[in-house]
Amino acid sequence: MKKFDKYLLKLSLLIGLSAFGSAHAEFTSLHQLPKVYKLSLPLIGFKDQFAPSGIPGCVMGYPELRSRCATVEGGFGFILKGYTSFNEFKVYIPASTTFFGLSGYLPQGEKYAVVARMGTTPDRTTSLTLDEYEKVKRTQNINTDFYRLQAGEEMIFVHDGGGNISLSGTARLTKNPVQTGKWLYVRVLNGGSIYNLTSVYEVNLDQYRTAYNTLNFGTDGDPVDRGTAPTVPVLPGVAQIKDNVPTTNSNGNLVLNFTLKRPATETEGTNRTSFWIAAYVPAGFLPEEAWFFLTPGGWQQLTSTNPYTVAYQNSQAAQPEKIFNISTGLSAADLRHFNAQLHFGYMGNDGQLKDMGVIWSGN
Repeated sequence: MKKFDKYLLKLSLLIGLSAFGSAHAEFTSLHQLPKVYKLSLPLIGFKDQFAPSGIPGCVMGYPELRSRCATVEGGFGFILKGYTSFNEFKVYIPASTTFFGLSGYLPQGEKYAVVARMGTTPDRTTSLTLDEYEKVKRTQNINTDFYRLQAGEEMIFVHDGGGNISLSGTARLTKNPVQTGKWLYVRVLNGGSIYNLTSVYEVNLDQYRTAYNTLNFGTDGDPVDRGTAPTVPVLPGVAQIKDNVPTTNSNGNLVLNFTLKRPATETEGTNRTSFWIAAYVPAGFLPEEAWFFLTPGGWQQLTSTNPYTVAYQNSQAAQPEKIFNISTGLSAADLRHFNAQLHFGYMGNDGQLKDMGVIWSGN
């Protein structure tokens, strides 16, 4: 695939922000099942299982604990050996997560379907019809479904006959870790049990320690699933996207609403900045993959060697925080029809391109 940095930005990953939902005690927390590291007693509750200290912190890879890691086995995550038959369960995804996947194993001929949602419980309770099952089987995409969960969508996952089944899609968020810790709620719609239910995490270690220390844990050792969730701390010298909450205007078009927070090293002095909004459309609907850029005159392709001809804004005064409310001129449905991903990036007088990745995804 063509790199976006050839045009202005590199292809990156989606940030999703949403508020915590209310308490949902009926969903079984998978963190309440014992987790055992080689050098420790069984640990119950997220607080003890994923503490950034002691043996859990050693497994995560904190440098100060490295000398203790040689004989530790387990990894950052958990696996429930054998068959698990919970009808409703939940898994906590902390702020700072850069990789996440929830999966299990089923025999090839077995049908199994769940509905999942982040931050609040899913609405659907009825089983899938055969037609619905086959439609989801054809359209689900392990590489993009997690980003739709992050955006607040209620998602259905089914077993496609290949052995392993993903219940979350796969998050690959190295550049833009999860900003707000949330529970992932899963309700089984079709099928009975699943084998070796497994959750795997990777986190930004510096951010995780701070986020973990601000969590409000219940008496069961799990993060409470109500109220305000802790967010990733802003690290010195790192630009971040905040408050990424898309809306729809009176014309039915998608509006991108977010704040760009920049370090002082980028905004001091007279550094002026240009910004780009780009849509990546994969091959399929078009003969080949393509990039389109949102300019003051509408969407355009880059037809010259001058990237500033397709900038959203040129030579703007540098600000520590800049709020964007960007009408795309297209509906979310139209963008999803083309599996479009919207990217954001900027460049100051230093000529260094800052790639902020995907800010909205339609696939």
